[in-house]
Amino acid sequence: MALLYINLIIAFIWMALSSTPHPESLAIGYVVGFLILAIFDQLYKEDAYVRRTLGFLKFILMFFKALVLSSIQIAKCIILLPNNSIHPNFITFDVTGMTPFEIILLTHCITLTPGTTSVLVEDDFKTIYVHALAADNPKAVRDSIENDLKKYILGFTR
Repeated sequence: MALLYINLIIAFIWMALSSTPHPESLAIGYVVGFLILAIFDQLYKEDAYVRRTLGFLKFILMFFKALVLSSIQIAKCIILLPNNSIHPNFITFDVTGMTPFEIILLTHCITLTPGTTSVLVEDDFKTIYVHALAADNPKAVRDSIENDLKKYILGFTR
């Protein structure tokens, strides 16, 4: 957390030293500060600020990728496939070992992705139930959630 404050201090100093202080100068200062901290990352092994920030950026990119791909898949299902070839289904997804924050974030991402909705989180926080519109292959849906969402959530939360 200390590195975040250092990064913000560098950003504000950069903005103050620029000829015309604008939010763009603050953003540039933040990126410059982040790059400086990334170069000296080995000095701060106990603080995973750089790794977690990059993990968060990867998560954002992968979430938008999943959002676009699932939107295209749902559009194809609605426009091209006959009603009897769409196989909606409830599936379970194992979330053993995830913290409540990680589970909530995952369920929200699942619900925001078209074609899937988180329905229930078990009381023991080990399983969530997901309704998927195109779930003729439940293993593929689970693998998609695992590889497109869960992996990247854990990349910045741990």
